[in-house]
Amino acid sequence: VQWMPAASGGFARIRTADRRWRKKAPLVARLTPQQLGVKPEILSEAANADSSLFALPRGLLAVSETLMAPDAMLHCMCCAVDCMLLELRLRNGGKHIAVTADDLAPLLMCLMARSCMSQPHAALAFVGTYGLGGTAAQATGERGYMLISLQLALSAVLQHADGGGVRRP
Repeated sequence: VQWMPAASGGFARIRTADRRWRKKAPLVARLTPQQLGVKPEILSEAANADSSLFALPRGLLAVSETLMAPDAMLHCMCCAVDCMLLELRLRNGGKHIAVTADDLAPLLMCLMARSCMSQPHAALAFVGTYGLGGTAAQATGERGYMLISLQLALSAVLQHADGGGVRRP
């Protein structure tokens, strides 16, 4: 997917990608964290652990899609990830839990798979184009890293739904 809508045909590609997302959403939502590569030691042993882990972040992602300011959308997306990581820490008795980039990628894939976003490609392209100072080239720092990570997680989830297996971002 082309993330810069201003590029030739970018809007059409994003619209097509979001149609594909909506078509695959029921299948994608049924993917388990284990299928997406989340390490068992990261998830709690409790029943419905993954649904409670992703409940609040899922709602935050849905809200982010309704916002009109790209920086507010990205802030909401980052808050969703922060909530998920805080929940992991709380499950660990409040102790710090080290989540490496290799651990974060499948967690973000789960988050995107469980999101209620109807147009995630459009939302991420909008943030990448008009947020972070106006250009994707300025996507640096923690917020830039999170934007790129969410874009890659979305692509990886769709590849998995197409039968490509887990391809970590």
